[in-house]
Amino acid sequence: MILKERTKSVSHLVLESLNHHTALSSVERSQYENQVKGFTGNLKFDRLLEEAQLSGLIINDLLLNTRDT
Repeated sequence: MILKERTKSVSHLVLESLNHHTALSSVERSQYENQVKGFTGNLKFDRLLEEAQLSGLIINDLLLNTRDT
């Protein structure tokens, strides 16, 4: 059961918006493409977990900090 749906990061949304409105630098374009690939991969993984019908809980985009790391 999915408790929290996956969302795009703020940096992903910013780069996506900039990409539609202006030409990105090569570094920005590379960052944007990496974020798109990562998000797409995460969505595929989420679908696999849903299809597996596991009995546990799934919380996407959860960041756990331990000892300031």
